[in-house]
Amino acid sequence: MNYGQAIEAMKRGDVVRRTMGGYVHLAHRGTPLQYFEIVEAGGSRKPYLPSIEDQLAENWSGVCVAPPCAEAA
Repeated sequence: MNYGQAIEAMKRGDVVRRTMGGYVHLAHRGTPLQYFEIVEAGGSRKPYLPSIEDQLAENWSGVCVAPPCAEAA
């Protein structure tokens, strides 16, 4: 998926990531305080500011991180 599709997925509540790296989601979705947040492998969280490379990339994908999702797979 491309970056635009990744944004639409995050607006629906999904979690996305690029081929490598942590996963990105929309924190505080539906409130005036919403922002992109990246959760890295060690569990650290920080605001995510996508680079031009991220925005032009075609290697975004959806990620299943919740236990109910893992059970459904």
